[in-house]
Amino acid sequence: MSPPGILRFSAAWKRLRNSALAWDTLTTSAWNLFGRGVGFLIPFFLAAWFGISSQTDAFFFGYGLIVFIAGIFAPAIEVMTVPYIAEIRAEGGDVGRFVGRMLCWSGAGMTVLALLLVLLARPVIGTVTRFDPDSLRTISRLLLLTAPLMVLLVWTGVLTGYLNAYKKFAFPAVAPAFRAAANLAVIFALKDAMGVFAIALGYLAGEVIRLLWLLAVIGRSAMPPIRLALGWDGAMRNFLAVAFFQAISLAAAHFKAVVDKAMASWLEPGSVSVLEYAYRLYLIPLAFFSTGLFVTILSHWSERYYGRGRRQLSRDVFKTARLTAAASLLITVVVILFSTPLVRLAYGRGEFAAERVPVVSLVWICYLVGFLPSALTGVIMRGHLTLKNTKILMQNAIAMNLANILFNYLLMWRFRAAGIAFSTSIVAALSLIHLTWRFRSDPRIAAERAAGNG
Repeated sequence: MSPPGILRFSAAWKRLRNSALAWDTLTTSAWNLFGRGVGFLIPFFLAAWFGISSQTDAFFFGYGLIVFIAGIFAPAIEVMTVPYIAEIRAEGGDVGRFVGRMLCWSGAGMTVLALLLVLLARPVIGTVTRFDPDSLRTISRLLLLTAPLMVLLVWTGVLTGYLNAYKKFAFPAVAPAFRAAANLAVIFALKDAMGVFAIALGYLAGEVIRLLWLLAVIGRSAMPPIRLALGWDGAMRNFLAVAFFQAISLAAAHFKAVVDKAMASWLEPGSVSVLEYAYRLYLIPLAFFSTGLFVTILSHWSERYYGRGRRQLSRDVFKTARLTAAASLLITVVVILFSTPLVRLAYGRGEFAAERVPVVSLVWICYLVGFLPSALTGVIMRGHLTLKNTKILMQNAIAMNLANILFNYLLMWRFRAAGIAFSTSIVAALSLIHLTWRFRSDPRIAAERAAGNG
């Protein structure tokens, strides 16, 4: 006769395997721990190889601009691809042609934006920041070198959304590991000869590897083959209309990161790098949710919404929020308690000065205060995305961006980079309150809750 403990474990394991959402979340999170985990090693190597200087400030600012522009469109297309493909599949439409059109239109649009960024960036940066002339020249050269990343990031976003819509979560999840390996190999090989420009080439090479991996997976799967075309139909018009608001939402959100770095440049040299190193540590636990749980719930909720209706959406959202709150609170407390030794373990070697460890630790703690509301906001946002409430997300992002500038200015002069980080946490809490209220007051959700189903 089996011991009671084994029987309980067996029953729990059976329930887990019988729940498609729970099993997909667990396995996707595990794959993401591997895929993203390798990528999170990059800042540690950069800190050891390059330390903190005006040159690293220039790289992080220039690369931040590239990520800002691509981040307006790549995540918007990735997340909106999922509910639209679910809808097209439910209606028996041509998914391969839809994806092919997204690749063509997004590639053309990002090429134009990349050219505009290279041409206009230097005069604008010279006006809104206080970088010295040598740093401005470095930023201009870095932007020219890394501009193709804008196209590559959007293309990998399209392919990632395509795979997630078909619940092939593992393949996009491990792709960042291949990208990171290429990053580090190129940076290590060229760092002595090219300095911070080796970092730019490493990121470029890594994204090419990631794109080729995703294309190979799609080519070998039973998914509809991608048919490249520049055609225009009702599905594309509707997709762009809804995705436009999500793109503006992400533009405002990513503009916050650019604003943070620009305002940090007003402080003492090295402040941009301190902010970046702390933020990279903050992203590690957040990525566990955003690339595991957030990916799977959007796919499952979208399929349920377009296949079975919306009866369970409100219940699913708030049940997931409760579980996320418990997990994120535990992570926050543990990481804050061990923040200084963790920063020392991550960065305390090579060219990274030992006296910078407490500074980065304090900035990291200020970010971590907002970890719980940030994680919960991610859950509520997936509820809005399932309903295609991208206009609400846009309004929220713009308002929170303005609030961030205000809190940055009020806190940075007294608390330096830590004030900018704490401003991020305040804004995360405000965003959670606003989006939760808007989700509850949505007519579709309110009606279900009134009927006793939410």
